[in-house]
Amino acid sequence: LKNIRRKEIHRAIVFNPGQGHVAVGLWKLIHPGNIFLVDRDLLALRYSQLNLILNECPPEKIGISHRVGIDYESEEKADLFVGALREKEGENAIFLTIDQAADRLSTSGIIIVSASSTAITRLVAYIESQGILRVRIRERWRGYGLLLLEKT
Repeated sequence: LKNIRRKEIHRAIVFNPGQGHVAVGLWKLIHPGNIFLVDRDLLALRYSQLNLILNECPPEKIGISHRVGIDYESEEKADLFVGALREKEGENAIFLTIDQAADRLSTSGIIIVSASSTAITRLVAYIESQGILRVRIRERWRGYGLLLLEKT
């Protein structure tokens, strides 16, 4: 998130937010115009929302979408998608998540995802075969990986 600090983010989507650590970090570092939390876990959504509010994010800037995948109600494009991939759902579900994010991404938008190094390696191969996104940053640390993707 520090690498995109100077970028203006109007709409940020945080998928699979857990307790909201990434969402809170996003709010504190970048102050996006709106943050949408997307997950199938309603309890995770509520805790993420609460933690954003406790960290001084105005409630009117927080949107919640309780659903599978990262498709959300609004037709507006997002400037940033960020989240952890659920590897237990399988490779095809991961690819679908990235495809959904790419479809809803603004022209200058970016996607940041984390997962195990193995899942990231498979995802990079998939991304390169599709030609829709390009890998701008790839980081590895103790069996985990992070990708920063942008439209080609």
